[in-house]
Amino acid sequence: MAGFAKYDIAAVSINTMPKDEKTEVEKALNKNENSSILFVLNEWKYDFHSFSDGSWYNFDLIVLDKKGKQLLVKNFSGDNDIPDNGLITNKMQLIYKARFEEVFQDPEVVNALSQL
Repeated sequence: MAGFAKYDIAAVSINTMPKDEKTEVEKALNKNENSSILFVLNEWKYDFHSFSDGSWYNFDLIVLDKKGKQLLVKNFSGDNDIPDNGLITNKMQLIYKARFEEVFQDPEVVNALSQL
């Protein structure tokens, strides 16, 4: 969230449990009066040990205008191999950075954001 704050973008984390996820997210969105980008993390993990060296993700990106109208709902999923050299934290930060750069360069995402 620090990266967003650097560019004066307010970022809020909504922690949920599977049973109440939709309700909590809807409550937060109903209070919001700004355009929003919502990431719904379905899976976001990595394993790095002698039998595994991968990172998996599956999330939905939702772009909402100021009135709460959904301009885009798109799922992103996949996996990344983690190179076997250097510090794991540095590698994961680079993988996460590349992952978000790919999302924000996606033509459908660019189009939805241009409507805000």
